[in-house]
Formats: sequence, C-alpha cells, structure tokens
Amino acid sequence: MNDKQSYLEQIDKYYNKKLASHLLIEFGKTPEILQKFGAPDLPLVMQQSTLTKCVRKKTGSRSAHELSREVIETLPKQIENPIFLIKDNARNSIALISDTIDRNSNYILIAIGLNETRKEMQVNEIKSIYGKTNLKEYLQKHSELEQLHIIDNKKAEMISRVIGLQLPKALIFSSYNKKISSAEENVNNKDSLLDRLEKNKNKISNASKDRLERYQDHQTSR
Repeated sequence: MNDKQSYLEQIDKYYNKKLASHLLIEFGKTPEILQKFGAPDLPLVMQQSTLTKCVRKKTGSRSAHELSREVIETLPKQIENPIFLIKDNARNSIALISDTIDRNSNYILIAIGLNETRKEMQVNEIKSIYGKTNLKEYLQKHSELEQLHIIDNKKAEMISRVIGLQLPKALIFSSYNKKISSAEENVNNKDSLLDRLEKNKNKISNASKDRLERYQDHQTSR
C-alpha cells in the first residue's frame, strides 16, 4: 500500500466517522520539494481537529473554512506540486500556495510547522488549510521579506496576472521550476553533444572503411 492510498483510506474513514479520534492523519514522508527548502526528513501528519476546522461550516464564532472533500483528498498532490512556497525561519514553518481553489475561488494555502512533537515523535505537521484571501498583499509582503519562492514559474505568472501582482524579475528568474528546466536543458545539451560525437565517430569509421575497401579493390585489380 502506498502513502497516497493510505491517506485516502484515512480520509474516507474520517468522513464516515470510523477513524479513531486519537489517531493522527498520516501523509507519509515529507515530500522532497519541502526538504529542498529546509524541512527535516520526518513524517508529515495532521491532527483530526485541524481537518475538522478545515471542513466544517461556519457557525457562530468557531473557526471554519468549509473546504470540500475534493480539496482535502488532493492535499498530497497540492503539497508535492505547490505554486509558491514561503519559508519563515523565525516561525520554523513553511506555507504553500497551490493552484486549487475553495468555494469562493481563493487559492488554497497550506501551513506546515516543522519539527513538531506529536505522540512522542518528531514530525512536520500541517497546521491549517484554507482559501487565502488578500493573496496579492500576502505574497507581496513575503516577497519584500525575501521569504517567497516560486516553485512553478508558469502557474505563478498566471496567478500573478489574475490577482494583479507584479513579481520581481529576479524572483521569477530564480524560480525552482526554472532551475530544474535549466538543469534538464544542460543534461539534454550534454546528451546532444555526445550524440554528435558518436555520429562523427561513426562517419569517420565508415569513411576509413570505404577508403580501405577502395584500396583493396585497387590492389586486386593491379
């Protein structure tokens, strides 16, 4: 059973009130993309009380975000493929903005506390999930604090146009997505060079073979 299957089974039990209340919701290993930005290599978990706050309807003064089951079920994918990542060293946390939206068309924010202690073990814990209002101001603030990182360049530019945010060119240029593309391009260029060398080598070999055959024919005809 892989982590994603296990996660969906836990979510199904949660919605059907069959998940023991003392259990943490487990996502498996913290994704590599988070580790690249300083998250420790620990299990990623969420408390059921956090999930309840995220999905319940707003009544009175209780904190509630009314997220759909679809948003919750796709959390692993959202975490593995964020658009923006905000790393706050002072709070020892990471926040992610995905391209998934809530009922009000706000992009989903996932807040993660790093190196927390739960059930006598060290974990990275999802603290909150909600549709982020005032996203433009939020991203602008963290950009100015140099805490904002672009993970998916194309989607980041698209979202920025939608919310009217002017991203710094330096930030776009240094995006994680672009770094990966450049690395792949370098590998592809290297492969192309090797291919060309191999082709040239074959041409030289074939030319030498032809010259040898012509020489042998000439000797035979003498």
